[in-house]
This record gives sequence, structure tokens and C-alpha cells, in this order.
Amino acid sequence: MENQLSEKESLELISKMISSAKNNLQKGTGRIFLLWGYLVVAVSIVNLILLIMIPGEDRYLSYCIWCVMPLGLIFHYRLVKRIDRERGIKTYTEQVLDHVWIAFSISVFSVVISMVVASIPGLNEPDHMRTFMSWIHWAFLIPVMLILYGFALFVSGRAYQFMPMVMGALVCWVMSFLIFLVMRSEHILELQLAALIVSVVAGYIVPGHLLRQKETSHV
Repeated sequence: MENQLSEKESLELISKMISSAKNNLQKGTGRIFLLWGYLVVAVSIVNLILLIMIPGEDRYLSYCIWCVMPLGLIFHYRLVKRIDRERGIKTYTEQVLDHVWIAFSISVFSVVISMVVASIPGLNEPDHMRTFMSWIHWAFLIPVMLILYGFALFVSGRAYQFMPMVMGALVCWVMSFLIFLVMRSEHILELQLAALIVSVVAGYIVPGHLLRQKETSHV
């Protein structure tokens, strides 16, 4: 009888932990998703417009617009502090997922920095190789980032049992695959940005709004 009662109590405890994690997911996570979702989409749209409008080699300068992204960290930090005060104590699941997103951020930062360093020309490189090596790896930046997006979204969605995140992850992976298929297209840069916009809308903005609806309705 004691074993049955203990087993029942264990199941109830697990159920409470899952319920607590779901409730905490609704408390503020949607705001974080919307912050980065709308910021990435806005920058991507501006980048895409400039890429189409600016002629010649100067069109690549449109990617400088991404330098505004670190500004999002200021709002992110303030938002996380406010959310932590609202949530109170974090569950073990939340702590693990926090580390997943920290690892995701470090991975993205590492990829970008590595590509910047790889763009620095070597001293003894021939001119044609210098030109080729200065840009070729950038073609893989967005599909690699979408794979990382998908990984973090999938783990979070499964842990919280929140299917919109899982579906967003699948969209990210599909878009990454499609980018590789059209890599030799003359409009590959425009197609990559379009794929990024679709992925972020599906993986960040839609789940973010759904979470905000749940939060405001106290579900």
C-alpha cells in the first residue's frame, strides 16, 4: 500500500513540475520570442530591400544593417530580469532549457566570429583565391543558423510540450534544406533572407503570440 501511495505521490509531483514549467513558459517567454522575432524579421526585410535596390558590389554593404542586432541584448537583459521576478523559483527543466539557449547563443556568436576571421585575407594568397575565400563561407551562414534555431526550438518545444515551437523547428530545418538546394541560384542571397523571414515568423513570432495569448488568458 505504501509503495502504491509513494508511486502515486511521485506521479503527482512530476505532474506538478510539468504544470509549473508550462505556466512559467507562459510567463514572459512569449515576450522574449517576440522581441527577437520582430527584430530579426525587421532587419531581414531592410537587408532584403537594400540588397535589391543597391546596384553592383555596393549591395553587399546592406548586410551592415545586422550590426544593430546587439542592441537587442539591452532589451533582452531588462526583460529577462523582469520575467525572473514574476516567475520566482525556476524548475529544473527551466534551468536546463536556459542552458540550451545560452549554448545556442554562444554557438551563433562563435559561427559569426569565425566567419569574420575567415574573411581576413592571407598574406600569400593569390588575388583570385583571396576574393573567393573572402565571401564563399558567408553563403552557409543563414542555413547553419537555421539548423541551430531548429535545434533550440525543438528541444524547448518538446520539453514544454508546446507543439508550435516544434513546428517552428521543423520549418527552420526545411528552410535550411531548401537553401542548400538553391545554393547555385543567382538570387541565393535574396532567397536566404526570405527563408530566414519565414523561419523566424514560424519559429518565434507565431509561438510568441500564442504564448502571450495564454499568459493574458491565465490558461
